Amino acid sequence: MYVEQKWRTNKEKNEFARSCPALLGSVADAQGKTVDRILPLGKEGGSVILFKGGYFLIGSFGPVLPPELLETLSIVRSEIEPQYPDFYRELDRLTAEDQELSRLAKLENILGSIRHNAKNMPELADALRNVLSEIEKGAVSQACATLEPPSSEPAGDPGKQEKKE
Repeated sequence: MYVEQKWRTNKEKNEFARSCPALLGSVADAQGKTVDRILPLGKEGGSVILFKGGYFLIGSFGPVLPPELLETLSIVRSEIEPQYPDFYRELDRLTAEDQELSRLAKLENILGSIRHNAKNMPELADALRNVLSEIEKGAVSQACATLEPPSSEPAGDPGKQEKKE
């Protein structure tokens, strides 16, 4: 449920970003405008050309992908937000919604994985209880701890075990 909502919201955010009224679509659209400054983009060879009057053009060697567009909108924000406050207010709303749905989608995926694996891994329930207990006590580390194998099974790499005859 959240995964689908997250993808829809992300797509809506990216489409909305492309609709920025300050974004010029081509060099031809910049004709007659005065360059204010040129700023580098994270993408190798990419740059943002800021024009007087609150317009900008993204110079890139390939198509401008959503991450580059969003980076550009962040870079030029202080320059163009005064002219387009409603645009940035909506972009911020969509970004916050996208981030929250991303968080909820991760939770949904984790819980789905637990449910999917619970039948085949009876030790999973105890391991989860232990991890949750550690978290509540504040004693959990970022490392992923694994369970010790039951004493009736050999420990270690099965390929390096001695064969019993």
